[in-house]
Amino acid sequence: MKVVGSQQESFINQPDPNIACILLYGPDRGLVRERIMTLMKTVVDDLDDPFRVVEILGADLKNDPARLNDEAQAMALGGGRRLIRIRNVSDVTTKAIATYLETAAPEDALIVVEGGELGPRSSLRKLFEKAKNAAAIACYADNSGNLTKVISETLAAHGLKPTREAMSYLVNNLGSDRSITRSELEKLSLYMGEPGSIELADAMASIDDNASVAMDDII
Repeated sequence: MKVVGSQQESFINQPDPNIACILLYGPDRGLVRERIMTLMKTVVDDLDDPFRVVEILGADLKNDPARLNDEAQAMALGGGRRLIRIRNVSDVTTKAIATYLETAAPEDALIVVEGGELGPRSSLRKLFEKAKNAAAIACYADNSGNLTKVISETLAAHGLKPTREAMSYLVNNLGSDRSITRSELEKLSLYMGEPGSIELADAMASIDDNASVAMDDII
């Protein structure tokens, strides 16, 4: 199935137990990784647990398609549901995942698949969008509304609140990649040093100016 719009956040924080495989893909790789981490922690608290967390590369799955079924049905030492993360996937892995979905059971491991930009014609994307026990979530760059929320939430965790002018500057200079946005906001928080209000000058001193702003300053 296709998870879109406002459904995405609620699904990621509490995935449907009937969904065996979840594909996250899109041009915003930082957002893909962030959402994958959130999804995985709904199943396993300690993502370094070697008995419950397994990583497979897409190329390895192509060479050994039976491994997916074996890993998904394996029992974890000490109990608990297992988690499988498949990285660097492409359409060459479609057949292996399609075969697994035919026999996937709710008690199997949750499979989280990390993809890049997959166009509408991608066989892998089509598989996840059409299968009843799979889900596809597209991850695109934040729009101004989403970005404002991300900025506010990230800075609020440090007791910081940007002024209207500072927020406008941050929105105009961030947003191309979620991980970069988070990193830049953490840098701004360190620059501020303590809770309080972030002024425009503070934001400009910490966040790298884009080309147009720099040219205006020179003029």
